[in-house]
Amino acid sequence: MSLKEELDAFRSEFMAKVSPEIREAMVQADMELAASGIARNALKAGDRAPDFRLPDARGSCTFQCRPIVLYFHPLLIYFGSS
Repeated sequence: MSLKEELDAFRSEFMAKVSPEIREAMVQADMELAASGIARNALKAGDRAPDFRLPDARGSCTFQCRPIVLYFHPLLIYFGSS
């Protein structure tokens, strides 16, 4: 199964479990982000990232001049009671 298929399956399962209010808020937020055009400016897989500075734990900025891999872990926020 591809990552996209896994994420789509996860989203379907998650959306089936949340309350209608949460589902509606999430869908609305998705639609607002899509309408904003933010995806047009996002880097795509394989794009070269612009130069940037990344502060360390002490707040010192070190210029990153060697190749790196950026990975963004999906964040799940659950609004509900257990």
